[in-house]
Amino acid sequence: MGIIWTLITPAFIASVLSIAINIRADKFRARREYITASFEAVRATIDTAVKAAAEYFPLPAVARTPAIEAKLWLADRELRFALSPLIKNASSGLDAELEQLTAAFDDLIALLTGGSFQSSKAEADLKHLRLIASAGAELRAKLTDVRHAELRQAVEQDILSRFIHYWTEPTIPRGIR
Repeated sequence: MGIIWTLITPAFIASVLSIAINIRADKFRARREYITASFEAVRATIDTAVKAAAEYFPLPAVARTPAIEAKLWLADRELRFALSPLIKNASSGLDAELEQLTAAFDDLIALLTGGSFQSSKAEADLKHLRLIASAGAELRAKLTDVRHAELRQAVEQDILSRFIHYWTEPTIPRGIR
């Protein structure tokens, strides 16, 4: 009985630890995938808004149809709706990144319904369209920065990741620094 018990006990402990580590890893993976999916959805909404502006602003007022105007207005509203939860649900400690993201967001929103939007005497406004495309690219870049910061913070908060990093980080021999 003693030999069997000494063989079963380590195997049981190893299996319990393995299950616990797998559960923790699955939770971390699910969080990472949720963060990535949320940010990708907002990126797609930004692309939709910029494309809607690309259909609207190159046209003079007489060629702008209510359908094109509605598409731009809807893209503006979808963008406002999509980004708000990301900002509200962001981890604490990302204040600088969120401030830059909010500023880029405000710039794009102001440009989408600014300029010659809904003007009855408007001409094709390619300069305004370039500003919108630039603001959209800036917002996507800031969104990527926040996503990386969010994922970095998720890794830093995860006990298992810190443990693995501690044991797998290469050591630098003394005197080489």
